[in-house]
Amino acid sequence: MAVMSAIAATGAYIAANAATIATVAVAAGSAYSAYAQNQAQEEMADYNKEVAQNQATQEKWNAEAAQKQAENEAIAAQQDARKQEEMERERHMRLKATNRARGGTSGVTGEGTPLLMAIETAQNMELDALETRRQGEINSQNIRYQGQQNFEGHMTNSRSSTAQAGSYGMQAKNAKTAKYTKSILAGAKGVGNYIETRPKLKKA
Repeated sequence: MAVMSAIAATGAYIAANAATIATVAVAAGSAYSAYAQNQAQEEMADYNKEVAQNQATQEKWNAEAAQKQAENEAIAAQQDARKQEEMERERHMRLKATNRARGGTSGVTGEGTPLLMAIETAQNMELDALETRRQGEINSQNIRYQGQQNFEGHMTNSRSSTAQAGSYGMQAKNAKTAKYTKSILAGAKGVGNYIETRPKLKKA
């Protein structure tokens, strides 16, 4: 009779343990699921961080390229204005020489009204040349200003992308921590449930 009772008790213990083991298996599955979910979040955050870092670097390169291009264009504008100024002065000199030659052949002297007209013409020609120089300087300054605006815009984008990269880095760090802590907690919960619910073998 005692043997039969022991056998029955053992069978009941095994049956009860089967349910407990199933509970532990579910807890283990939950632990793995938590680990896998946070692993995926960590990988996504790391990827987004890398993308943001690349964008920050690209924007910085764009800023430097925009500034360099603007400087080159500004220098080219100045050089072009100087060439135009020189060409105007040369044209004015040829015009003055032609006028003097014509005055000499026609018997006009360099006195009185012809002299005043020549002086006025020379002054106007000089003003034209100086205006060409001034316009070149203005154009050059505008190009540099626009280049600086582009530079600052790209640098703002670069700083924004850098901040995003930092945020994604923090997300990756949190996900990395969570994938261990949550899985450990889920596993510990399963063990705790097992300890609390496991039946005890009755003595015959």
